[in-house]
Amino acid sequence: MASREETLKKLAARNGRLRVVVDSLLRTEDGREFFMHLHSICGFAKSDTVVNPVTHEIATASTAYNNARRDIYVEIRKLATRVLLTPVEEAAELREQPAVEEDKPKEESK
Repeated sequence: MASREETLKKLAARNGRLRVVVDSLLRTEDGREFFMHLHSICGFAKSDTVVNPVTHEIATASTAYNNARRDIYVEIRKLATRVLLTPVEEAAELREQPAVEEDKPKEESK
């Protein structure tokens, strides 16, 4: 049976390898696109809490689901180098914002 120290060393080595993989992805256009998609589908920038619009009570099952989904991204995010991940997350958040229509001048009726 492996000792606790051996197990921790194996985990550290695996995480080190995963950090290299994540950073390699973030250095490519396809990898950045993948992380923006992951950011979106995991709801990283959104609230975890779901409120029933009728009763105004917190929907605990939906909230737990959103929290678990977000945690997936949080765990992967820990493996990334900040300088590579920050611009990707900023772009993802901009992409997720609803489009705002510019105010158009109203045509005068003749």
